[in-house]
Amino acid sequence: MTLAEVLAADDRKALQIEIDRELAKQDPRAPAKARMEALRLWIEQQDSVERAEINPILIDSDPPVQQIWIMLASDPDEVRTVGIVLDGKKLRFNTP
Repeated sequence: MTLAEVLAADDRKALQIEIDRELAKQDPRAPAKARMEALRLWIEQQDSVERAEINPILIDSDPPVQQIWIMLASDPDEVRTVGIVLDGKKLRFNTP
């Protein structure tokens, strides 16, 4: 599935696979902030995405989670969220 199909279907498991696949391509030595920005840019470049924004406030958990808000091109008022666990140098999709 493409990211556009995953977002349209609101399929969290498929979204996890796509996000983790993209995170695996990144340099793990890069700072988490730079990696989050790279992920945001990748998401925003997808055809079905109007824009993507990083929530500046971390979710208070251990380890902390940062969200990316995704506004869909088909309906910018409809927002999907992607939570990324910030566990030291390791970033991964947050699964509740």
